[in-house]
Formats: sequence, C-alpha cells, structure tokens
Amino acid sequence: METQRSFLFIALVVVSFLLYQAWETDHAPKPVAPVVQTEGSAVNADLPSGLSTAEQPAQAPEGAAVSAQLITVETDVLRLAIDPKGGDIVSAKLLAYPETLKAKDQPFAMLRNDNGRVYYAMSGLVGKDGPDAQPERPVYQSAQASYRLAEGQNELVVELSHADAKGVSTLKRFSLKRGAYAVEVGYTVKNMSAEPKAMRMFAQLKRDRVEAAKPEGFGMGAVTYLGGAYSAADKRFEKYDFEAMDEKALDVKTAGGWVAMLQHYFVTAWVPASDQGNELYSKNTGGLAIMGVILPTLNLAPGVEGKTSATLYVGPKNQEALAGVAQHLDLVVDYGFLWWIGQPLFWLLTKLHGLVGNWGVAIILLTIVVRGAMYKLTAIQYRSAARMRQLQPKLTALKERCGDDRQKFGQEMMALYQKEKVNPLGGCLPLLVQLPVFMALYWVLLESVELRHALFIPLWIEDLSMKDPFFILPVLYTASMWLVTHMTPTPPNMDEMQAKMMKWMPVMMGVLFLFFPAGLVLYWLVSNLLTIAQQQLVTRQFEKAQGKA
Repeated sequence: METQRSFLFIALVVVSFLLYQAWETDHAPKPVAPVVQTEGSAVNADLPSGLSTAEQPAQAPEGAAVSAQLITVETDVLRLAIDPKGGDIVSAKLLAYPETLKAKDQPFAMLRNDNGRVYYAMSGLVGKDGPDAQPERPVYQSAQASYRLAEGQNELVVELSHADAKGVSTLKRFSLKRGAYAVEVGYTVKNMSAEPKAMRMFAQLKRDRVEAAKPEGFGMGAVTYLGGAYSAADKRFEKYDFEAMDEKALDVKTAGGWVAMLQHYFVTAWVPASDQGNELYSKNTGGLAIMGVILPTLNLAPGVEGKTSATLYVGPKNQEALAGVAQHLDLVVDYGFLWWIGQPLFWLLTKLHGLVGNWGVAIILLTIVVRGAMYKLTAIQYRSAARMRQLQPKLTALKERCGDDRQKFGQEMMALYQKEKVNPLGGCLPLLVQLPVFMALYWVLLESVELRHALFIPLWIEDLSMKDPFFILPVLYTASMWLVTHMTPTPPNMDEMQAKMMKWMPVMMGVLFLFFPAGLVLYWLVSNLLTIAQQQLVTRQFEKAQGKA
C-alpha cells in the first residue's frame, strides 16, 4: 500500500515537473521587438554604464548596417560579415549547423541583421583618446572586400586599418582558425602624436530579445534559457536575464571574467585577454539588451605602440571547445541544480556514442547502464513489493473485519507489518533516487547540441531533440507505464481518488510525453521495459526463495 502511495507521489512530482516546464513555455516573458533608433537619437543610447560620456563608445547601428558594403570572412565553420564602420561583426552563420532539417543548405544564423532582427558583436576603443569615443565611429579600410580560408590553410587573418587626425593609428585584426568558433579580435595602436594617449577596449553583445526561430516540432516542455550570463573572479557562472537588466545594470569589476548571450544550443561570448582590471556591464536601450566588458586602460606615450585584445566565441554549446576558450565558459551548458548528475551522464553518453555512432542507441545503452548501477537498490523495492503482495489477503481480511473504522484498521495494519517484519516504506528510496536522475537527464537531452538533428532511425526519428513525428514512442511508453503501475495490486485501503489517479497516471504522462524530445521518451520507455523485466525476475527469485523456506 505504502509502495503504491510512494509511486503515486513520485509520479505526481514528475508530472508537476513536466507541467512546470510546459507552463514556462507558455508564460515566459514575451519578446520585446527591437526599436530602431533614428538618425537623431541620442548618441550614447547603448553605451557601457559607469563611464563618463567621454569614455563611452559611440552608438552602433540598431537596424540595417550603416555601410552598404560589408566585409565578408569565411572559414570552414563560420561565415562572418564585418561592418567597416566600427569594425563590428553584424552577421555570423554556422556552416556546420543548418537552420532546420528541411533547410540543410541554410546555415544557422547566430549574429544577424535582417528581417527586423538585431544581434551584433561590437568592439572598439573608448576613453578620452579612443577613436570610438568620437561623434562618429571610425571607418576602417580593408585590402579586400572578402576573405576565405583556403585549402590547407589553418589560420585566416583579416586586418582593418584606421588613422585619425589626432595622430592615432589603429590596426584592428581578426584571427580565425580552422574548425574553431573562437575569433580573436585585437588592436594594435600607435601613438604618432607628441602627446600621451589613453584608451580602453570595449567588447559587447547587443541583441533583441527574440529567440531564434524554433525548429518544427519544438513542443511543450522544452524550455531553455534565453538571456545574458557572466563569470567573475567570485562567480563561476551567473545568469543575468533581460528582466534583471531592466531592473539594474550589471556593474562588476573583476580579474578575468567573461560575458555572454545564451540561447538554445548556442552561445556568443566575449572573453577579455587581460586577467585583471576588467569591468563587466549591461544596459537596456530601445528594446535591445547589451552585455559587455571593458578592458584595462592602454596608456601610450608619444611614439609608443600598444596592444589589447579579446576573444569572441560564436557557436554551439560544445563543452570541450568552450572550456578551451575560457575558464567556466563550459558552464553555459546549463543542467540546472542537478549539474553534478547531468555532467557525468553527458560524459557517459558521449563515450557510448563514440562506441556505437548513433545517439539513439547511446541513449538506450545509457539507460541500461544507469538501471544496472541501481539494480541492487531497485531490487529492494521489488522485494518489498513482493512481500506486500503476499500480505494482500491478510490486509483484505483485516479491512473487512475493521469495516469503516479507519483508525482501527491503521493500527491493526501497522501491527501486522511489525509482526511480519515488513517495511512499508521499503520501496520509496529507489523511487527517490531515480527522480533526480530523470530530471538531470531531461536537461542533458534538452541542452546538448550534439543531439540537435541527431538521427536515430531513418524516416522515423531524424532528430532526437524534437518530438516523435508519429508519436510511436509516447504510445509505447504509455503502454509500458500502464503495465508497470498494474503489476502491483491496488491496496485495500486506497481511497477512490487515489485509485483513479493511479489508473489515469499512465495516460496523463503519455499525453505530456507526446510533445517531449524523442530522446527523453526513448530513455523512459527503455527504463520502463527494464523495470518490468527486473521486477519479474526479482519477484520470481523471491517467490522461489519463499517456497524453499
């Protein structure tokens, strides 16, 4: 009886968890459309906070790019567009990641400047003598209008130059490597005047609040974070969403650190090269959100040359690649408060995929490994259920003898448990252990970009991160859960409401799972099948041992 109630409680917790995810999808803050500022808008509308006006960068374009001709840069994995005015990256496409399964020839657009969307990676030199602190941002000169990584070439360098009337010569350099989503953006500044010059590099991400177009089949329950994040000396990873930016601007002075904008599967981040004296900031302007970092001051005596730089990561949430760019940057792959379970599960999942080459098969093997690791624990649950099943005739007779006197029945029932040396809570612990594993795996399957467009079975499940297009897995899951819940007889003292909930629980779960990622449903289906097999095995062993006794 208590085992049944425990199962019902755990099932309700799971349903509540799934419903909460669905509720977040429907009730998340609505996106704010970008407001394009006109030519007469305030110059400093989108500048870093906490600096004097003279130290702030000039306003960057919020709608269409200022320059008619952009500089295009392409490697084997990235296609960028750089605006000569300011040298900002106003477009970035990921060549290895298609927009959707049906549009495999269209690379996924991260940074963009089209169809009313605004998402830029800005950088410049500010301060009293910085070229970006002037009324107009500098217009850089380039030797070519387009650059492309050639066959056999491992690095591509794009150089933009500018010289102002005050004797400051600036070389802005973009360095890209084969197979890498990290772009090093550096400045070499030479003071050719007779006076000392001082300036600081800023690097910021400016974007609207609209999530990228969701793939077909992206359904209820799949809720991921959209917003800013940062890391500082005293914080490994901290989210800073759009609502937080509205309430209070981020203002953190730190050694090292980074800022980022997160979305489902992908991330853009600025990582300063300097490990000290950085300032992290945020700002909300015209419906656009900004996360940025200002590097230490570059002091240049007459005739002296100085350098400063930062790394821009624009790409997938690949934990290995992110960890190589900056400390704690891999934490943007967010498994929630159960990250300590999620990370080992993901590590094991990738190892299994390395063996079989199919993410669906890897999920099946992961399920077997997880259930195998909990075999002894779950065996306790099934033996407890078997012993409770043996007591059903005595409990039924006890119920008939006590009639409607529930208090007397409860006392007699506990006395019976004590006499038979049965722990009615013996089946609770395994259920409680499985719950956090399920929740952690939910986030692993939802957050891991490796499962995006991951094929399981051709013409059926071609994307494990999306729902089953034919709902075969949810139907099989519902049938398996119905069998699991009906393998244990209904206890005699279960009230009518509990009995109805137990009866309809598989259907409720099945309806929710119609819209969940196929990878998660696959895991839960295989888990149920293993539960049925193990319960049958343990029950037969128990009955055999009881018969010999």
